[in-house]
Amino acid sequence: MAKSARDYVYDGLELIPTPLAKFVEGRLESCLTGYWQQTVKEKYEKLRVTNGVVEWDQASLLTVMDMFWQEAFKDILGKTERSNVIELKEIRNKHSHNVRFTYNDAGRALDTMSRLMDSINAL
Repeated sequence: MAKSARDYVYDGLELIPTPLAKFVEGRLESCLTGYWQQTVKEKYEKLRVTNGVVEWDQASLLTVMDMFWQEAFKDILGKTERSNVIELKEIRNKHSHNVRFTYNDAGRALDTMSRLMDSINAL
């Protein structure tokens, strides 16, 4: 049976957390003064931290990038990358709420994911 467009989006979303988490944590640690996890948790209460380790998922990574753009990401990523982050937040939300994806939607989503990963040198 052929993969659905939704399956392609799911597969792409599943690849995001590992490389993006390393990048996000590195930027937050280098740009926020003090204990970065506490600073992020104060602004983003949904952040899950267990024994000093953040339990990242796509939503939390993309939300934290958007929330802390000025402090941690603006100096090394541009407006296009911020747009990619915002677009991926929307894609992830649509996927989690079972919105239908066309193959064109899936292609666009995968391209945006790829572009963001390229911009952080994750590929």
